[in-house]
Amino acid sequence: MTLPTGLGKTLIASTVMFNYYRWFLDGLIFFVAPTRPLVMQQAESFSTAISEVPLGDIQELTGSCSKQLREKAYKTQRVFFMTPQTLQKDMESNIVPLKRVTLVVIDEAHRATGNYSYCKLIEYLEKDGAGFRILALSATPVSKIENLQTIIQSLRCSKLEVRDEDDAEVRKYTHDKNIVEIIVDKEDGIHVLETHINGLMELCLGFLKQAKLISPQTAAKFVNKMTVINIQDDVRAK
Repeated sequence: MTLPTGLGKTLIASTVMFNYYRWFLDGLIFFVAPTRPLVMQQAESFSTAISEVPLGDIQELTGSCSKQLREKAYKTQRVFFMTPQTLQKDMESNIVPLKRVTLVVIDEAHRATGNYSYCKLIEYLEKDGAGFRILALSATPVSKIENLQTIIQSLRCSKLEVRDEDDAEVRKYTHDKNIVEIIVDKEDGIHVLETHINGLMELCLGFLKQAKLISPQTAAKFVNKMTVINIQDDVRAK
């Protein structure tokens, strides 16, 4: 599911999680996100939105928790918020009862390429014969259609739901924007700092250019985060 930031992905995921919590009384539900701050944020949002799930049944597990604590949690609790790396490690250690897993919610699903942990989680669950569903969330769909196909295959997506801010279903929940462009001249100190930063970036770009992952003519000032993410997606896909 692709939906712009702030338009309800977490609430939709929380509702689906609550339904699976009610439908499968012994089932385990996992919400995985790529960073610890995101894990904490999503756990808090779920607890606030779904008060019917007892707090004692919700657990945020990180790599800083001992393996013994995590193993005990899998036996006594049912809703978990984790990074995919920690969950992958526990699956490899055989401390997760995989056949009890009923739902896996994947945040920032556009990362699911190559050997990223999201892909490994699905492989482990399928290998063990678990009967589970996947709900994949992303606010930033990929820029290349071939990368989207890779994600669909990695996460076994059978249905896509995509909405943008101009979609009829979403439009009524957004606000019109009045954009006023104000051009501010840079101070001399900013120009100096910018030169130094671009010099450091050129050192890093040298490796990418040498590996033919980016055009030799590309200047550092034209490289942004999305450029690097697309390069990562290409490398993982190969």
